[in-house]
Amino acid sequence: MMRTRSFLLMLPLLAACAGKDAASPWPSLAPRPGENSMMVQRSPAAAAPAAPVQPAVPVAVPADAGTRLETAESLLAGMEAAVPAAAASAERARAAAAGQPEDSNAAVAAEAARSRYEAVFQPLPDVTKRLDDVGDAVAGAADEAAWAARIAALQARVDALQAARSRYR
Repeated sequence: MMRTRSFLLMLPLLAACAGKDAASPWPSLAPRPGENSMMVQRSPAAAAPAAPVQPAVPVAVPADAGTRLETAESLLAGMEAAVPAAAASAERARAAAAGQPEDSNAAVAAEAARSRYEAVFQPLPDVTKRLDDVGDAVAGAADEAAWAARIAALQARVDALQAARSRYR
């Protein structure tokens, strides 16, 4: 009985969807004549002839690109020089803290040495950003390959430092 009532209540709604009234204020969603025709132009851009492609003009390398790479290189050299001493200190402190309780002085000293080791790598994001910026600036330059080789060599040094950094994480 309840299903029949529900169905009867839905029947007028279904009939309202099926009706077609020419005087209705609502627009029809049916395709208009010509909308499905292959002869009808879809957009004005499609009718315009394609412009000839102009060859790219080589990009001028910024004057400070070399300076930025030299700065990155000096930062890398400073980190590479500081890593062995900081690693040795962290390793000694870690060995001294082995088997000690977590709140012992040796464990605290080991954590402090690990923090000092991690601090050596603070300039690494700056170096990475400098390399990316210079790479973007020289993209399309006539001597892009030479710049890319220099950046790749510096990036290899960054990767080596990242590997050394993850040693004590």
